[in-house]
Amino acid sequence: MDAQTKAGLGLTLMGIAASLATPYLPLSIAAPAIALCFFGAAFLLWPAARSGMEKLKFGGAGRIPLFEAATRAYEQTQGTEAAIFDYANSESSDDILIRMCDRLTRYRDGKAPLVKLYGSKPPSREIEEIYMAPLNRYEFVVVNGSIILNEQTGSFQYENLTVDKKELAGAIAKMLENQAL
Repeated sequence: MDAQTKAGLGLTLMGIAASLATPYLPLSIAAPAIALCFFGAAFLLWPAARSGMEKLKFGGAGRIPLFEAATRAYEQTQGTEAAIFDYANSESSDDILIRMCDRLTRYRDGKAPLVKLYGSKPPSREIEEIYMAPLNRYEFVVVNGSIILNEQTGSFQYENLTVDKKELAGAIAKMLENQAL
């Protein structure tokens, strides 16, 4: 636990103590003390709460949305042999990102995907690993600035797709190394 979080918890405890002491203190002293403690605690604890919300949303601290991962992968391979095929055979920027998602997450020539894919399958909100091998009838689709994995018939889909940042860095390095994935 970092010093800022400890200070925030300390102010919270001081606020609770001041609240319990209210019957014994004049209101002109107790009210500002309580307010100061709780506002200070909220200010100091906000970064910790925010990172906790991101962990819940993306299923882990080291994960990023697939849309961001595909964008990073394209940016870092743009202009190289690794990305020329994606660019040349795409009709839009969304197509480029979809091809990059396929390249990162699908089994190719019997080889495992470059990154593991995580997401939720509605109505569940729980983030879990998605095993891509049996999902050959699913395709990536860009919807409102994010990417979903949609069954071609449209019946089922996976949302909140994420990948591990470290795996992504390794995948990009592998793409640049091989240049012709």
